[in-house]
Amino acid sequence: MNNKLLKSAAIGFCLAILMGSSFWGCKPSLDFPNTTAINPDAVWTSEAMIQAYLADIYANSMSGWNFYADNSDEAMTQNPTAMSSYDQGVNITVSGVGISLNYTNIDKINFMLAQLDNVPATVLSQQNKDFLRGQCLFWRAWAYWGYVKKLGGVPLITKPQDVTNLPSLNVPRSPTSVCMDTIMSDLNTAAALLPPKWSGKDYGRIDQSAALAFKGRIALWYASPLFNRNNDKSRWQAAYDANKAALDKATASGYKLMASFDKIWQTAGSANTEAIIFNNYFYPDHAYTMNTLMPWCVTQGDACRSMQLAWQVLAFPRLDGSSMAIGTPTGLDTTKLKTDPAYNAAFFTDLVKNMDPRFYASIFVPGTAYPSIQVPGGQNLWMAYGGSFPNYNDLGKYQMGSANVGIYGGFYPLKAVTPGTNQITSQQQGGNIWIELRFSEIIMNLAECANELGNYTEALSLIAQIRQRAGIAKGAGTYGYGLDVYNNQSAVRELIIRERMAEFAQEGKRWGDLRRWMRFDILNKEKYMSQLFFVQNADQPEVNAQTDFDWTQNIQTDAVRKKFHIEFVANVTNNAINTYNLSLNHWFYPIALNDFQKTFNSDPSMQNNEWNGTFDPLK
Repeated sequence: MNNKLLKSAAIGFCLAILMGSSFWGCKPSLDFPNTTAINPDAVWTSEAMIQAYLADIYANSMSGWNFYADNSDEAMTQNPTAMSSYDQGVNITVSGVGISLNYTNIDKINFMLAQLDNVPATVLSQQNKDFLRGQCLFWRAWAYWGYVKKLGGVPLITKPQDVTNLPSLNVPRSPTSVCMDTIMSDLNTAAALLPPKWSGKDYGRIDQSAALAFKGRIALWYASPLFNRNNDKSRWQAAYDANKAALDKATASGYKLMASFDKIWQTAGSANTEAIIFNNYFYPDHAYTMNTLMPWCVTQGDACRSMQLAWQVLAFPRLDGSSMAIGTPTGLDTTKLKTDPAYNAAFFTDLVKNMDPRFYASIFVPGTAYPSIQVPGGQNLWMAYGGSFPNYNDLGKYQMGSANVGIYGGFYPLKAVTPGTNQITSQQQGGNIWIELRFSEIIMNLAECANELGNYTEALSLIAQIRQRAGIAKGAGTYGYGLDVYNNQSAVRELIIRERMAEFAQEGKRWGDLRRWMRFDILNKEKYMSQLFFVQNADQPEVNAQTDFDWTQNIQTDAVRKKFHIEFVANVTNNAINTYNLSLNHWFYPIALNDFQKTFNSDPSMQNNEWNGTFDPLK
């Protein structure tokens, strides 16, 4: 590959370590012969410096909260023209959607693995070497999988390169199957080297359960239609085995479902029994901005970037486990919602009072308490409306004195909103834990594998564990929790699609799920970014600056709710151009044009076959 892309620079690594050791709070006592010079070799004579090097790898690898919407049917921004051209199915070009290759972190990992072989026992015990090697192998697998799931096979480099040998730097893409073998081998070795669980100051490092759970996730992807067009059952069996091993190891190591779903993202440290791979945010050293998640009226800056769409809202079942989703027997009938007041009232009541508790923990409901002290004491936040679409009169602007509130819906995400925030702190003091992989994902992954192997009854038993923790009423039946109506493989498959959308709302999994299932048809069928609005009845006095509206009212109160009704707006952008029309011929992304031209010399065999190349990502 291109020299600029892949060369390892020892001096640069050393500089990164020195800078990283300060950032991560390491204060090693350094007594080098020449304190004015940077000596790369000295890094490997100090355990503190080695740990700082690894900390830099962690920092460059770990995912975190992602607040911008519009890439699936979960959420939208306040921009009425925000639907991407990719979602619209237009102007899909290599230059527009290509994936660039950056091997900087892979280089660092390969370099560290090579150096560890030469670190004397006086610096690192064999056990500590193994622990470090295991973590490096995990993050290398992580980095490669990040590319493989998007592109298929990529250049596979597992040793430091000789930057003086220029021809050796031009590495072609390896077949996807070869990359998969390497990724799985790295994770198997990592799991064998790592401890069952870390404790004390090391808690949160990658452990055996993390390696095995991540392997299970990858195996699930590799068995899914994206990579498994012929539905090879041996891949599903391998994925089942991988996730079963992960579940057994995680359980034995003390991981389990948190008792309270709503506490998962606000519980840090070992008290969070569900978090397996996570990013522990805290103020002031490692915080994030929340304003993109919040309504304009309680924050400032770039707000309203993740308003929850109707499809996400309706993915959650009722408290009795019955489906709310459009197209299901018990789901929303948009025609009756508009024409039948009794149906509207009953549906309204279910939505605000009788939902799966995960819904209320994940999504703010207009006319209820919002976790910001910017809302005056005792008041609920009324992101509800008067009038008619597209000229809704926003109640929130009168309550909060803001003219910036949009009319694109009242449902907002909650998982990343730190309780007690205000206009100022919402911009820089987010402290909820980001969980990349949690115990419930292993259960859901295993359930999907069981179903695809034909054992839908086992899948339902596993999903029952998820719903029991959620707080859904058990009810009657073999499985309870509203699950007995799903009595065949196809029905359970559709259940899993919705259950994952509910359980993992706002956790960055929806788009990947749609890709690996090859189910962009779901979005195309939904057609638009749709929203549900709480709207005042016509016989109610119009709310304005002079109206004496009681902001302490709660929409869950029957008498209050009778003053409103629900409206389903099919296309909240009010612009026909914003129509889902995703291509069903592009499932993998292309190599970015710059990389294709410079790294691969525009060789067609290095570009994916969906993008005018001949590289087959399925091989």
